[in-house]
Amino acid sequence: MMPSFPVGRALRTGGGALVLAVLLATSASAAGLECGAPPAGHPAADAALTGVITSAHPDPGALRAAIARLRRDGVSNGTIVDHAVAAYCPLVAADGILPLDRKREAVRRFAAEVTASLYDPGQDSAVILALPLAPSLVERVDAAAARAKTTRDGWILGAIEAGLAGR
Repeated sequence: MMPSFPVGRALRTGGGALVLAVLLATSASAAGLECGAPPAGHPAADAALTGVITSAHPDPGALRAAIARLRRDGVSNGTIVDHAVAAYCPLVAADGILPLDRKREAVRRFAAEVTASLYDPGQDSAVILALPLAPSLVERVDAAAARAKTTRDGWILGAIEAGLAGR
């Protein structure tokens, strides 16, 4: 049996543990990505989340709806994260093409997105994308944002919107 994810317990203990929990939500073995089972005792969370997390690219709207339903039913944020990651991880682990480091990053990113949607009320209707960038590119983005007198996120959003508009 594989170990349980510590995400929910860490989320309930405070902010410093939140970052550590998301970063440690997966572990690697010589054979590949290990995915733990969620803590026992919450079949509603299992059913709701495994019903919508059926691929490595779950429908964001369906996932948000399942999370909202679980929150209305009084399921804790930590339990939701635990069960969402436990449903997602095996789908990524089964990908025969992705190397281990990319699988681990995918699970970390998913855990961070679910966590952000639960703990940042301003993100309820947004999809949060996490994109690893080389430090040299981050420096260029930060410099461009400073010249534009905006935040890094604001500059990136503007660049994406301008690119999609063909500007």
